[in-house]
Amino acid sequence: MLYKLPTLLYSLLVGYSFCNVLSSNPHSVSIIPSAISNDTSIVQYVSDIYGPDAPKVKPIDEPAFSWWYFDVVSDNLESSIDVFFYTTPAVAGDGVHALSVSLSAHFANGTAFNVEALADGATVVTDGGGSSGHFDGTGFRWTSTPDMSLYLVEIDSPALGVNGTISLESVAPGHYPCGPISPGQDMQVGPGLGWSNALPDSKAQVDLTLNGTALSFAGVGYHDQRWAAENYALNFGSWYWGHGHLGPYSIVWYDLLSLNNNLESVSGYAARDNQIITATCNGIKVRPIGENSTYPPGKGTGRPGAFHITLDLAGGEILEVDATPERVIFANSDLYTRWIGRLNGTLAGIDLHYASNIKHKFSNIKCKF
Repeated sequence: MLYKLPTLLYSLLVGYSFCNVLSSNPHSVSIIPSAISNDTSIVQYVSDIYGPDAPKVKPIDEPAFSWWYFDVVSDNLESSIDVFFYTTPAVAGDGVHALSVSLSAHFANGTAFNVEALADGATVVTDGGGSSGHFDGTGFRWTSTPDMSLYLVEIDSPALGVNGTISLESVAPGHYPCGPISPGQDMQVGPGLGWSNALPDSKAQVDLTLNGTALSFAGVGYHDQRWAAENYALNFGSWYWGHGHLGPYSIVWYDLLSLNNNLESVSGYAARDNQIITATCNGIKVRPIGENSTYPPGKGTGRPGAFHITLDLAGGEILEVDATPERVIFANSDLYTRWIGRLNGTLAGIDLHYASNIKHKFSNIKCKF
């Protein structure tokens, strides 16, 4: 059962760790220093045998940008959590450290909880497609099985007042921007922006204590990695990104515009019954609708009322989805916003709104000049 997943997953991961020496899976160990490197970063944009979670930026120089990201949205849309593992000096912000972590949680009563911490170093290990990451001195770590079917985020940080686990059981295979997880794939979702989505959709359970207050809920979970030679917000005028579960479908989308709005880059993904239906860099369009729906968005456009996603599935079927925000969970004026909300849609004219537990997280950024 899902509620017993943290204990089960921990047992499985201990077993895998013990067996790594005998495993035929591709295996890598990356030890990442805490200090910003004086050497220029080498950025990887073509996939190899080490899977979606292996570090793609080495070493970490001052402009480098990279993170491992996990989120969960509750079944009733009332609670959510985001956890970041950063190898991004600009986020650490002190001109010395390259590594940091952060956690942002929202309770059903509307209370928010946000913490962050610098890391003394990090170790990221890959085994098959799976991975583990430990950020020293923070109490934050993640682990997974080699087939990426189970992930566990563990946090034990008395200094931050955080203790507990986030477990995620995959219901949709991972992917790169233009195809499934396999060597030789282009991992750029836009020029200079790398993206790997190890966990597009999952059954998740959050069991945390935050400054003495319990946060426990079941919901939909997600995990990816993004990276670039520099902060990618500097290279794009706008983007729409999101993921969610609609009826029997798991969907993820990305739609980006260059700074001068003359180049649009897209990625679309859909899965059903734990099988990829499409993972493509064409055949998808995301547009704002309703209030503030000017496209391309301008500096004073404001937050869109909703989004419409058109995704061409295999066999010529068209998935039409409306993503409607219900709750803002982060906003930087009107330049960057993250919401949780609901998906409604049709496939080949058949209404999918009957689905229960329609959860979604999506974000957009506009006019980073």
